[in-house]
Amino acid sequence: MIIPVVSNDIIYFSKLQSIVNQKRYELTHVKSEVDIINIILKCNYPICIIDINSELVESVNLQDALKNRGCHSIDTIAYYPHINTKLKEKAINFGTNLQVTRNQLFKNLNKILDDILFNQMSES
Repeated sequence: MIIPVVSNDIIYFSKLQSIVNQKRYELTHVKSEVDIINIILKCNYPICIIDINSELVESVNLQDALKNRGCHSIDTIAYYPHINTKLKEKAINFGTNLQVTRNQLFKNLNKILDDILFNQMSES
């Protein structure tokens, strides 16, 4: 399963990529407006990970891609630095399904993805 990761931080993306269960998941880096259009708008991914601190969060294209899915919903995971609780509020207001700190995401990435996928399959 391909999972888009919206982030400008290539180092953190690389860290996530190094720990993800590559037998189950493939992370793809969404780092520009063009990527939002080519990756998120054109495909129906069931999960998306978002760096809520990224300027791409303000993109109308990203907001449309995540909110106007028709019958297909997308579970969104927002991550933020643990010291910035205002970003957690921003993630909640943005409408993300799950908000975690960068550290929590790094330590629990595979479990978080497995849990979301299990819940999606249970709802089907």
